[in-house]
Amino acid sequence: MSDIYTQRNQLKKVLLFIAIVIVVFSLVYTQRLAEEISDQEKMKVEKLANTYEVLNTSTDLVALEKSLELIKENDQIPVIWADSTGQIFGQKNFDSIDIAKEKYLSHQLARLKKQKRFVKIAYEGSEPQYLYYKDSHLLRRIKWYPFYQIGLVSLFFLVGYVAYNSSKRAEQNRVWVGMAKETAHQLGTPLSSMNGWVDILRDRYTEEADVALLDDFEKDISRLELVAERFSKIGSKPDLQETNLPDLLQKTMDYIAKRGSKFVEFYFEDQTNGEGTAMLNSALFEWVIENLLKNALDAIDGKGEIKIILKESNNESIIDVIDSGKGIERSKFKTVFQPGFSTKKRGWGLGLSLCKRIIETYHHGKIFVESSAVGKGTKFRIVLFR
Repeated sequence: MSDIYTQRNQLKKVLLFIAIVIVVFSLVYTQRLAEEISDQEKMKVEKLANTYEVLNTSTDLVALEKSLELIKENDQIPVIWADSTGQIFGQKNFDSIDIAKEKYLSHQLARLKKQKRFVKIAYEGSEPQYLYYKDSHLLRRIKWYPFYQIGLVSLFFLVGYVAYNSSKRAEQNRVWVGMAKETAHQLGTPLSSMNGWVDILRDRYTEEADVALLDDFEKDISRLELVAERFSKIGSKPDLQETNLPDLLQKTMDYIAKRGSKFVEFYFEDQTNGEGTAMLNSALFEWVIENLLKNALDAIDGKGEIKIILKESNNESIIDVIDSGKGIERSKFKTVFQPGFSTKKRGWGLGLSLCKRIIETYHHGKIFVESSAVGKGTKFRIVLFR
C-alpha cells in the first residue's frame, strides 16, 4: 500500500517539473519577443531622431514633408524631445490626463535619463538635443502577459485542486461512515444471539470450571460489543464527557500489555499526578490509544519498550506514545496517516487514518509524528485542547 503514496509523490514531482518547464518556456519566449519588439521600437526612435534633425536643418520641402509624415506615423511610442539641460521642446503619445499633472513630464524625463533611453539628435554648430522614449503600451503588455497568464492558470489549478480535494474528502467520509455503520449493524445480530447462548449455557453448566470459561467468553463478547459501539459512533456527533486521562491510559495499556510479548516492557509516566482530565468520548479515544500501542508492538517486533507519557501545558493535555522499534522515515511522517498506507503484509492500512479522524474531527485535537529515527524508535503525539 505504501507504494501507492510513493508513486503519487513521484507523479506530483513530475507534474511540478512539467509546470516549471512550461512557465520557464513561456517567460523565455515572451522575453525574446519583447526584446525583438524593443529593438524595433529603438530603430523607429532612431529614425524619428533623424526626422527631428531634418526639421531643424533642412530647407528641402520634400524632406520636411517626409519628416512630418514619419512623426505623425508614430502613434505608439511615447517620446520627449529635450536638450541636455532638461528643457522640453515637445512630447508625443503621453496620456493627456497625466501631462496635465504638475511636473509629470519632468519626472518622466528624469526617469528616462537614468535608464539611458534616448537617441542623440546632432546639429552642426550647435548643442545636441535628445529624443527620450518609453516602451509602447503594446510592449508593456507583452512583457507583463506571461505573469498574468501564470497567475490565472495558477488560480485555476488552485481552485480546481481545492474543489477536487474537498470532493474527494467528502466521498471518503461517506465511505468511512457507510462502512463503519454497516460493520456495526452486521455485528449486532450475532452478538445478540451470542449473549442469549451464554445465558442458556449458564443455566446448563454450573460447575466452577465451566463458569470461569463462560466468564471469559462473556468478556470477549463485551469486547466485540465495544468494537461495534465504536463503529456505530463513526459519522455521528460523539458525546464528550470529562474523563480522567491517567485512568483511561493505564486501563488501555494494561489491556494491550496482557496481549503482548513478555519481552516487551510497558511504562506509563503520569506527570499530572492522577489529575489530568479532558473532554472525551472514552470508547473512541481508547480505540486511538489501542491502535497506537498495537502499531508500537508491531514496530518493536516482540522485544523492546513502549512508553506513554501524559503531561499538561498551557491548557493542553499532551500524550506521547513512544516505542523503541524500527522507526519511520521523515518523508513518511504525514503519509502514515493516509488511508491505505501500511508497512505490514496484513491489514488495510486504516488504523492511523482512523486515529487522525477521531482526534481531529471528533475531539478537535491534533495527532502527529513528533519524532522518529530509523532503527531507534518513534514518538506519536496527541494534543487535546481544554
